[in-house]
Amino acid sequence: YLTALKITPNNVGLNIGLGNADLGLHQDDAALQAFQIVLEKMPSAETWNNVAYFLSDNGSHLDLAEQYSRNSIRTIEAQLGAASLDTVGPVQAGLVTSLSAYWDTMGWIKFKQGDVKAAEDYVSSAWMLNDHSDVGDHLGQIYEKEGRRPDAIHTYALTLDCLQPPIETRGRLAALIGNAKVDAEKSSVRPDLSARRSLKLPNPQKIEAAAEYWILLSPGSQPNSSSVDAAKFIAIDDDYEKPATGNSAAAKSPTGDLPVGSGKSDRAPDAKLQAVLTAYATSLRDAKFPYFFPAGETTKIVLRGVLACSNITHSCTFTPFPADQTYRTTLASSGPASAQ
Repeated sequence: YLTALKITPNNVGLNIGLGNADLGLHQDDAALQAFQIVLEKMPSAETWNNVAYFLSDNGSHLDLAEQYSRNSIRTIEAQLGAASLDTVGPVQAGLVTSLSAYWDTMGWIKFKQGDVKAAEDYVSSAWMLNDHSDVGDHLGQIYEKEGRRPDAIHTYALTLDCLQPPIETRGRLAALIGNAKVDAEKSSVRPDLSARRSLKLPNPQKIEAAAEYWILLSPGSQPNSSSVDAAKFIAIDDDYEKPATGNSAAAKSPTGDLPVGSGKSDRAPDAKLQAVLTAYATSLRDAKFPYFFPAGETTKIVLRGVLACSNITHSCTFTPFPADQTYRTTLASSGPASAQ
């Protein structure tokens, strides 16, 4: 790094690398000097967060790390605070992905400072938004610190089912339940990775279909709660696998009537089904979502998810996507200009 920096002393990437290397050598002041060059040249939310995370992960200059992390969070929250479902798109979806990472950074700083309650607030909120393995590993460690062994086991097992889990996660879980039980525990909790975000809703219209919706959340009036500001129908999910139609019991309601959307004759045209699903946004606005905000945070969160309704179970299930998936899905369905 030093040789390269003699040629390009203001290179952001090189200074980040040098600072991280200095932290690994316990040369904290030299690391901070390198990081400050980065922050002067590129004072963005991403840069503040990255520097804050490197400092916190090494337990270095935690007060400054908290200040930098706060800068990154406030920048993103200010933009999301103005979010509206009338103009929602990849930009807002990407901001939620960033917010999840930035909340995790703040939570990890709080953990290193010994404020375990605040750490849990931030990291558990981040973990609900996205399936990032580093966040799950952090939350498992927080639960261990709090003496919540079952929650730590469950979270570590979920983390192992995420992409690229930290090598240490398996060892942490094995230390709690024994290495021989790790794979079975991971398999047993797999459905919970998405189910932890899901909520059950009534199906009064006897819908047999699936559709995607946008949800806009803000902090609730009570601690550890959220409130739905708006819900918006996006489109029918044509990939939804509907049960067999005809005379089968699966295709009919208890009264013998075919449910809305159960067969081609009922879906041609789709105007009736689309009208019913569009109106279902009202039920989503009244729903209680299992999301929450860290204490003192007043931003908004944009969610995208799929509503799957079955006339067999007489219910619907709404499952929000992880933030990364929301961003990718929205980007794929938007024009190039929408991603700017």
